[in-house]
Amino acid sequence: PILSYGRIPIYDVRDTGKIVRVCFEHPERWGHRQTVPIVAEQLTMEEICKTIREVSEQDIQFIPLSYDEALVKLHRETVNNLRWYNEFGSTDERQAEKTKEIYPKIKTFVEWVRETQWLME
Repeated sequence: PILSYGRIPIYDVRDTGKIVRVCFEHPERWGHRQTVPIVAEQLTMEEICKTIREVSEQDIQFIPLSYDEALVKLHRETVNNLRWYNEFGSTDERQAEKTKEIYPKIKTFVEWVRETQWLME
């Protein structure tokens, strides 16, 4: 459902509480009906696969699925979200920059892959 050029917002969910804490500690800056993005990076599937290849030294390739193939494996809402990224991208390309302003230590995808050893079994 995602094409090679679709940019997906990514972050480590374990950073969520840290970001929320900063918002509560500084309500004058991050409160008052502010929309607070939580995005470390916006990456394409090609960039994601490249990172995994470099960290794991495994031959990871991106193989796109059709929407029908994806519906067999994924929830419809997930497929529709991915379709949105293909067609429209993010509504705000500066989300990662804004998140880093709130929490500069947010983990990047490469840091997360290294830490979790994802796909390196």
